[in-house]
Amino acid sequence: GSADPAGPAAPFSPEPPDRSGLPLILDVRFARSEVVFRTSGGTALRSEITTATIAAPAADQPLTLRVEGAYNAVPVTMAGTLGTPNQLRDGRTPFPVPVRVTAPETVLAFEGTSTDPLNFDRLEGRLSLEAQSPGAILSMAGAGPGPAIPVKLAGTFHHAGDLWRLTDADGEISDAAFAAPRLQFTEGASGQPDAIVAAVDFTRLDLNALFGTPPQQPGGEHGDADMPLTFAVAPDPQLQVRATARELAYADLDATEVRLVASAEPGLIKVETFNMRAYGARLESSGTLEPSPRGGRIAAEVAMHEGNLDTLRRAFGIRPLPARGPMEARIAITAEGETMNAATRRANVSAVASMRSGSIAREVIEMASTDLRALFRTAQGHTPLTCLLAVVDIRTGRGEAAPLRIRAGTGTISGLASFDLNRKQMDLVIGSQSETTSDFALDIPVRVSGSFADPSIAPARWSGEGRARLAAGDRVAPLPQALRDFAQQNPCFRAGGRR
Repeated sequence: GSADPAGPAAPFSPEPPDRSGLPLILDVRFARSEVVFRTSGGTALRSEITTATIAAPAADQPLTLRVEGAYNAVPVTMAGTLGTPNQLRDGRTPFPVPVRVTAPETVLAFEGTSTDPLNFDRLEGRLSLEAQSPGAILSMAGAGPGPAIPVKLAGTFHHAGDLWRLTDADGEISDAAFAAPRLQFTEGASGQPDAIVAAVDFTRLDLNALFGTPPQQPGGEHGDADMPLTFAVAPDPQLQVRATARELAYADLDATEVRLVASAEPGLIKVETFNMRAYGARLESSGTLEPSPRGGRIAAEVAMHEGNLDTLRRAFGIRPLPARGPMEARIAITAEGETMNAATRRANVSAVASMRSGSIAREVIEMASTDLRALFRTAQGHTPLTCLLAVVDIRTGRGEAAPLRIRAGTGTISGLASFDLNRKQMDLVIGSQSETTSDFALDIPVRVSGSFADPSIAPARWSGEGRARLAAGDRVAPLPQALRDFAQQNPCFRAGGRR
């Protein structure tokens, strides 16, 4: 597997600043100050202090801290009972800095110490966050309001210089538990972007609840999520993410055993690994997202392992099929759009589906070959399926399957199909190869057309072009090399013309 993107922990400097010469502080007050931080991307983060006090009744009594103000226009209050003035002057021991920060619907608490308290640096302790909605946090970070869901998080916190790190954390998003082995933020040098490294493990990640449209009625379900594909050419911060989820919900996808390794770099979002179990199969994918005039351009490759034909057809709402058995597939996808769902509707897809075992109903072979015996009886049972090969090309929801070939113990069927995924319509012409069928077969092609759920079946005629295509070798040259190799490994692949 890939190395943890969080990497090793960064060391802290062993020499804290000397505080022995610090004047004795018993009472400090100031008001109406402002500090503006500007990110490398030019975003201004404004910190305003309305009032601030830090005071203690004596040098050996705790200091009381209270600050009121705003960060990026979000009202913020910070309060805490700190160490004593004597402890503040003693640089030999860490200074206690328990503080509680409150913002709208948000509470952030830190229980720990600092060896550089004047700069609020070199912090180590326990950090916890509880928010009814992440809106305040996202607004302080310069992002949008975000979804209205509760968030809890707590872990071991370290801050030294440009490095902020939370380790061994756990929490909840909308009552679903998660663990965060490491969340790390590194401030960029002057003119350089910040960097975030995250390793997060979810029990259930419901992206519809996070990003979908709100339910129409209280207690109802959220609408399908739709992820934006637009992103900054020079992202700030840059991201490295390793995430897992036992369960994932996105639009109409329900998946388990999800693993994602991804990064956001200048002009490129790279998905090194995106694996899951869905539709009864194991899916392994990788890809990239780049800026385009339409928003974002996706290029992805998917491998389907351990699929099952009957499970897949039920997942996609297709009527019962006369064949069954294990199936594998390789898929190459390119798409452009402002959102994931828009890009999916306009996607260009090349796919190769393969079966090397299973079974097919005997009556299908007889029907496809127009076997005279089918006039007097219905063939019972299934016959072993030697192989199935389908090469599919889809453009904006409309596609073609050619070649489409099934080889079984009682004959070989070849066909051509066109379909419309948006309208759920199909038009398939299949026919048997005469040299593979019985002496009773007339080998008249059959046409299957109409809706996916209830197509009609009738005798058909091959066009001259159709006969020529069936007689020719399988056309796989336009496929990406990985798909071409996969197709050629199937026993149903025919390299040359029919002999």
